[in-house]
Amino acid sequence: MKDQVRKICEKQNRWKMDQDPQEVSLKKIIEGSAKEREREVAKTVVKIIKENLVRDTVEKKKCVVIFGLKENVMPIRHEREEYEKKQAEKVVMEVKDDGEEGKRLSEEIEEVFRLRKYEEGKTRPLKIRIRSQEGAEEILASSWRLGRKEAYKNV
Repeated sequence: MKDQVRKICEKQNRWKMDQDPQEVSLKKIIEGSAKEREREVAKTVVKIIKENLVRDTVEKKKCVVIFGLKENVMPIRHEREEYEKKQAEKVVMEVKDDGEEGKRLSEEIEEVFRLRKYEEGKTRPLKIRIRSQEGAEEILASSWRLGRKEAYKNV
């Protein structure tokens, strides 16, 4: 009996020794895959951040901000937005002396809105988003013409 027990114990010990390297290698595989997943997640996060930065930079270059343009008190949002868009189109038309060029640029306006919270007696900046960066650059390059017009002296 003792011999059989000893043989069984020896077999069990040999089996344990065989299993230990497999168990260690399995742990290494699991740890390695976890580190690989972490690297992949980090790469994905960096990629998304870079894409957002590029998109934000491009969007900013397609915008023009106008300071000093008087603001009317209009409680109805839809009417106020229409009025602001017409006002922005007038400014763009004034910037370009050529009527056709001004009309083309005013048609490129995508969105017009006031920045900041409304405060009575103060004028908020007007932000205009243009379809193309070239259009925004044209408006800025010709913005010096507004100084010649009496209505836009403070703009």
